[in-house]
Amino acid sequence: MDKQPHSPLYGPLNAYFLSNSLNIFTDLNALPAFASLFCSGGPTARQSRAWALKLLVDGCATAHDYQVCSRRFAPGLVMDCVDSAWATQEEKRACLAAVEAWLLNGGTTAARGLVANAGLLSWLAVVGPRIEGDGKGGGGRGATLKFLDVAAEAVEKARMLEAEAEANNHEEGKFALIDVEIQRLIDVVMAVDGGEKVKSLKRKVIKRLEGGDGAEEDQDAKKMKQA
Repeated sequence: MDKQPHSPLYGPLNAYFLSNSLNIFTDLNALPAFASLFCSGGPTARQSRAWALKLLVDGCATAHDYQVCSRRFAPGLVMDCVDSAWATQEEKRACLAAVEAWLLNGGTTAARGLVANAGLLSWLAVVGPRIEGDGKGGGGRGATLKFLDVAAEAVEKARMLEAEAEANNHEEGKFALIDVEIQRLIDVVMAVDGGEKVKSLKRKVIKRLEGGDGAEEDQDAKKMKQA
C-alpha cells in the first residue's frame, strides 16, 4: 500500500483498509480494493487503475489466485478495458500483462476459463489490430509487444486443452474449431507492424503459433534481409 500522504492513492487505499480492518487479512477469496480502484472515476482514476492491475499481475501465482480473480469478474473487466476507447497504451499493456500472468501461473484452471470459456483466441484476434505502439514510450515493453507474448501463450494453452480433450472421449469435439481460431490469430499477428523489437518478437511468435519453437528465427531474419 502507498504510505506517502501526498500520493493520490493514499486516501482511497487508506479508507478501504480502515473500513475493512476486521476481515481484510482473513478473507483469502478477496481482491483487496480491486473493484473500487479499477472502476473508479475522478482525477485519480488512471493511477487507481494502474494499482489495481499491478495487484492482478503481482498477485497471480497459482490456480487458486486465478479462481479468486475470476469470482470477482476480473478477467471480463480486464478484457473489456483493452478494447475500450478510453484506455491508454500503458493501460492496455498492463491489462495484457494480467492476462499473461493468469495464463502462465493459473494452470489448467486459467487455461479453461480464458481459452475455453471466455473465447480468448477470438478476443485476441479482434483486439490485436486495434492495439498500437511498440514500446517506444515510457514503461518498457509496449502494448504491441505484450499482445504478441499473450498470443503465443494463449495458443500453447489452447493446444494443451485440445490434446487433453482428444484423450477424453467425453470432451471430443469441444475444441473442433480451435485450428480455425489459431489460424485467424496467426493472420492477425502477421499483420502487426512496428519497430525492430516488434519485428523480431513477431517472427518468434509466428513460429510458436505454427507449432515451432522459434529456433529458426535467426535464419529467417537473414532471409528477410536478403530479400
